[in-house]
Amino acid sequence: MMKLSSVMRHTIMIIIALIPFTCVWLGTITNYYGYHKKHIIFNILDFYHILPIGALILGVFIILCNVCLFIHPWIYKLKHGSIEGYKHTSGTPLFGTLLIVFYSIIRFPQAEMSIYLSILLLIDVAGPLWFVICTWKDKSLWEVPMF
Repeated sequence: MMKLSSVMRHTIMIIIALIPFTCVWLGTITNYYGYHKKHIIFNILDFYHILPIGALILGVFIILCNVCLFIHPWIYKLKHGSIEGYKHTSGTPLFGTLLIVFYSIIRFPQAEMSIYLSILLLIDVAGPLWFVICTWKDKSLWEVPMF
């Protein structure tokens, strides 16, 4: 049975949570140095502008819906005084983040766009970053044996 320490598991999850940010900024660095122009597949994909733009619009929509679903219980509690009678709903985990990463890999965004995309990834409460934040103190996830 393999046992990973809690610190090692937290480190692995932090690295996984930072992968989308790395993809967004690697696309910007690639765009800055012009490496994407050397690959023929990326020149072919330049003709298909609608696919990455559609992925970006859908990703932004999903992220904003996740944020609204995250704050809705607090708004309900403020209006009604308690959470009693509230119907819980679930967001769409990872889809918004994956669509933003897809856009970044295909389109190679400019630095300004990467800042906006990073802000979107920060507020995506159904993404890997918020998974780590929300489960940070949950001992059942971090302390059990792996296998």
